[in-house]
Amino acid sequence: MSSNIVLGAFAWVAKMLPMSLKMSIYRTGLFSHLLRSGINLLVTDGKSIVKVVSGELAGTKLSLYLKSEKDYWLGTYETELQSVIIDRVSPGMVIYDLGANIGYLSLLFSKLVSETGRVFAFEALPENIARIKENLSLNLKTSNIDIVHRAVIDKNIKIDFLVGPSGGTGKVLGSAGRQNINYQKKISIEGTSIDNFVFKEKKPVPDLIKIDIEGGEILALSGMERVLNHIKPIILLEIHGPEAASDCWKILQDAGYEICLIKRGCHRVLSPGELAWKSYVIAQKTN
Repeated sequence: MSSNIVLGAFAWVAKMLPMSLKMSIYRTGLFSHLLRSGINLLVTDGKSIVKVVSGELAGTKLSLYLKSEKDYWLGTYETELQSVIIDRVSPGMVIYDLGANIGYLSLLFSKLVSETGRVFAFEALPENIARIKENLSLNLKTSNIDIVHRAVIDKNIKIDFLVGPSGGTGKVLGSAGRQNINYQKKISIEGTSIDNFVFKEKKPVPDLIKIDIEGGEILALSGMERVLNHIKPIILLEIHGPEAASDCWKILQDAGYEICLIKRGCHRVLSPGELAWKSYVIAQKTN
């Protein structure tokens, strides 16, 4: 049996399974590990242009390294986060995607906000910027995405950025968490605060901000206190480690936010101690 036939079978199964079952598989470590290992035996090391086979982005073209980025292809990337995004995002909204990586979630946001909305894809790593541009070029309806090549921090300055072993592991120097990674080099990039971006640069105010910046979330939230207190967008936040959990918790609580864990019903979290080392939360203004 050829590898293309087997890969086609994987794609068909991913397409046919309901999201609830895919979420269960995603949480089952051993099964999902075996699935990924099986696919790795069938794909090459280089990039391939493929179509997402399931989920809200089914049919979207992406240029991917399938050995390490198969979840994008199968539509199983961060299934619980995707479900929350689909539930919360609607046409006309303005989205800030902090840590856009290769643009997968930016494309999801773009589809959901439609032509009346707008997405700002913030990304620091030059290699990821090139890949975002490549993935946008493969799809026609992406004119509502603005790429912002800057690190999101607490002020507008040049800042050192640590380049990790993969495109998803880099971080701003001084970020909390991710201390055990062997960073390959350091580059200098432009940094911006969200308060500056909104109030000084006069960009559209965000309805929702997604933050996944590998331990830099404390700096990012510290630089958007005016936005948090006066605009109060929905925050989708990945937290890395207890230091980040404690500091992010205080900033969001002081701004009047309620924090819930993005997992099995989005139940409310009452203290930062309830969060695992790596947790995705949704924060919304209290009534």
